[in-house]
Amino acid sequence: MSGFVACDEHPDKTIETYCKDHSKPCCTVCATVHHRKCEHVVTIEKAVSGVHKSIKAQELMMELKETSNKLEVIIDNRKQSTTNFEKGIDVVLTEIGNMRQTMNDRLDELELKIKEEVKSVRKTYILRLNEEINELVALKSSFDYWKYIFRACLSQGSEIHCLVKMEDISSKMPHFKNDLSTVLQGIRDISIKFETMNIISDTMCFGRLHLKEQKPSLLGKIHVIFTIDVRGAYTSGIFLKDDIIITEYNENRIAYHDNTGKQIDTLEFQINERPTDIIKVNDHTVAASIYQYRSYGKIFIINVKPLTLFKTVNINVGMFGMCMFIHEEIIVNSSIISLSNIEHGAKLEEYHATFVGSQREKKNIFRNTNSIRFESFVGKDFDCRSNLSSPFHQNIDRDGNIYIVEHYAKSILQVTPDGQLARTIALSNIDKDMTERPWVMRFKQNTDKFLVTFHGTRSEVYICEIN
Repeated sequence: MSGFVACDEHPDKTIETYCKDHSKPCCTVCATVHHRKCEHVVTIEKAVSGVHKSIKAQELMMELKETSNKLEVIIDNRKQSTTNFEKGIDVVLTEIGNMRQTMNDRLDELELKIKEEVKSVRKTYILRLNEEINELVALKSSFDYWKYIFRACLSQGSEIHCLVKMEDISSKMPHFKNDLSTVLQGIRDISIKFETMNIISDTMCFGRLHLKEQKPSLLGKIHVIFTIDVRGAYTSGIFLKDDIIITEYNENRIAYHDNTGKQIDTLEFQINERPTDIIKVNDHTVAASIYQYRSYGKIFIINVKPLTLFKTVNINVGMFGMCMFIHEEIIVNSSIISLSNIEHGAKLEEYHATFVGSQREKKNIFRNTNSIRFESFVGKDFDCRSNLSSPFHQNIDRDGNIYIVEHYAKSILQVTPDGQLARTIALSNIDKDMTERPWVMRFKQNTDKFLVTFHGTRSEVYICEIN
């Protein structure tokens, strides 16, 4: 490649300077007109020195490769989804044909109707799936073109060419990533099944098609956003809007942190009152479970801004964890504590419950020794026993995936909404300093951000996110 590079804004001028303030290669006209007030304008020779081996060039090349590989995986996923959907269509058509053999001539018209509906659905959704693939292929083609050009710059081009192309690609990356994010947010796996009708006489239709869309299980990489230096036994925490509240068992207190992890408030308890867990009651109130040595437990109802003790609930069971249930009750150990009319000092009622668990919308998760029981008010129930040794805590993300904290195994299991084990995440693979046994994992509502706490003195509280 030639060492002559024309200015984008003034094609008859060559690039001679570089503005570090704006990361912009410039000709003399640009430097004089647009960058005359900039403080860090250097000659292009100085700017391009060592650009081939610069950290930015290497990081950009690595990002190009990683994103290209990621797109390849997503495209394969979309192709597999298309194949699976076609197989589902074939199964439906086979079921329709088999059922047709047992029915009289009255069903001929209905058979034709349902088959036409199937074909129409296939046409619509295959078109949609192919459009998704085409969008991803187009994005990947653009990305691969950048990769080819930039590789050529690195291997054959001059340093000035490398610099110009690097800045050009870098400036386009945010727009490209936004387009990619938009496509990924919209893709869904589509399944289909055929519901047969048992009544032959007076049949009004041949059957019903059920289309199901759900977000595909594209397993994102987990990265650590920041840590909060809270260590000790039975540490727990929750997100409250953008902020974080953490229980400190060893310090007999809870602490309120902002969205950067900075501590802004604390609530101290008596020497024998050790918090073991915390849950959100509403946007202004939390409940903390309190362990008392040689005594029954308590639940502290706490206002959060500022942290003040609002109500103390004495209970006759010991506890190290709890969860909200139907917005009015707290499950602790083997009891459900009703919070109805607690503001008016009404007597709390206790009900027997089998397991401690987590509740989200119309779904419950319960621990049963070394298995996890999932119960849905609107779908099927299942038990998860996939190599579980110590499932101490569970949580559900915004897509319905279940995350199980394996305390002794020092790992987190991700289970799909239908009970299939998606992956086992070793904590050491997230961060090498995660050496303690995990205690609590909780998601921030409607996000991919979550916190992990530990039972020990070596690991901090980790705030993480799934990319």
